[in-house]
Amino acid sequence: MNWWYPEAPLLTGFPKSKRLHDLASIQLTQLLAHQTLTLSFFSFYSISDEDYMINPEIKYHFTDSIWAAAGANIFGGGKAYSHFGQLSKDDTAYLQVRHEF
Repeated sequence: MNWWYPEAPLLTGFPKSKRLHDLASIQLTQLLAHQTLTLSFFSFYSISDEDYMINPEIKYHFTDSIWAAAGANIFGGGKAYSHFGQLSKDDTAYLQVRHEF
């Protein structure tokens, strides 16, 4: 036991979790149509827990002040109590429209 990480007692049924995780991430962005259309992909992959989070998005600028975006948050892999694996049933899709001034 390290003095800076004291081990707290766990409740029955809770697995012991790591304090440090190995994560890999990637972000890809492509600007098209005179930079009015943006395709984006962002992802985390946990090497230690073998789970992931994926966030694809498409965004279109109608004018300089009005744009819309659609995307998703996708979780999966790993065990039911891993960092992203615990969210595997919480996938979401979104649509947003914004007017900036």
